[in-house]
Amino acid sequence: MKSCPSCGFHHNDLDVRCIRCDALLDARYEPDVSEMIDAHVKGVARRPRFVALRGALGRMRVRYALLIARLVPPPPQDVNHRDPWLAGFLSLIPGVGQIYNAQSLKALYFVMGWAMVIAIFAATFYHPYNVYVMMAAFVWAAYAFHDGFKTAVQINAQFWHLRRSLTAFVGWLVQIALFSFAAYLISSAFFMRYRSVGGEAFTPFFRLRDRVAIDIISYKFRDPKIGEVVYYDPAKVKLETGSNTFEGSNAYVIDPLNDFERIVGGPGDTFERRAGRYYRNGQPIDSDDGPIATSNEIQWDFKLVAPEDHYIVLFSHTTQEITANITPVGPGRAPRLDAVANRIGWKEACVVHRARIFGRVAFVYHPPPSRRYVRRRVAVR
Repeated sequence: MKSCPSCGFHHNDLDVRCIRCDALLDARYEPDVSEMIDAHVKGVARRPRFVALRGALGRMRVRYALLIARLVPPPPQDVNHRDPWLAGFLSLIPGVGQIYNAQSLKALYFVMGWAMVIAIFAATFYHPYNVYVMMAAFVWAAYAFHDGFKTAVQINAQFWHLRRSLTAFVGWLVQIALFSFAAYLISSAFFMRYRSVGGEAFTPFFRLRDRVAIDIISYKFRDPKIGEVVYYDPAKVKLETGSNTFEGSNAYVIDPLNDFERIVGGPGDTFERRAGRYYRNGQPIDSDDGPIATSNEIQWDFKLVAPEDHYIVLFSHTTQEITANITPVGPGRAPRLDAVANRIGWKEACVVHRARIFGRVAFVYHPPPSRRYVRRRVAVR
């Protein structure tokens, strides 16, 4: 049995390198790096040019290994047993895993690396390539996990191989995926729902395929407010065109899918349109405080009154594709509201019961250029 000249760990006589600190156990095996480089250079000088380039790359790798050996501290000695799983998990928190492994200098390196990643993420938050920054952050987290896990294994004088870190990281990913899925189900049931905008009727307020987060817990403790953009269930509307133009029928019963719109009136409020302008309780409102749909399908004057527990949310558009179930045809595209003669049930569809309002749109989270907090807007002139 022989001992490591660096850390004193005991090994079998046939071992050449220490499994704890990676040092050579016998001095005669210690390579002279300068002689290795010189021999490499002399050998390359007698080879073709493309082989010389390969030799230059080899020298660069040797110098890079020497640089890393000087910058990256070796595993600490005289440290008690460390849990590799715990070390890897703590390494996902900037520098904490390295401190757990008694590597303060390396912890500083990782803190600086995480600070750089966070700074770049913040600087590119509204840029399309922010997604790639998130991917880079994931790669950095994987390397941090690997470093913490590997160092803990070396501290414990155990055999380490890259497969061990990969296996541990994949296992950790599976646990995180299961936890995230459970958190998503709980969040969707009690706190937040996530939906995609399926049409262009709201442009530029919402754009096609914008993904929004809907706060469904606030309305369990308070009433909806005027000016909030909500996610709700519109009531059925029957449209009569007055002509036989659609599959042999001139009447369509439209059952709209759940949709987005702004609350323009609360219980007891009166909301009307006169001469092309909206009024709430007799006071004119700015056009930006009206419906968020920009298709301008409401081209007639009306007056709505909201009873108790009801809110005025204008059913203002039917131009989105696959926006409704149309009887007798089925899923499809409905005619414009201003293109029909009769809109039976339209006023009732605009006065929405509180139970049909699921929640308020809190923010747009994807794509990056559209990210923003959806604020409540109400201004009376």
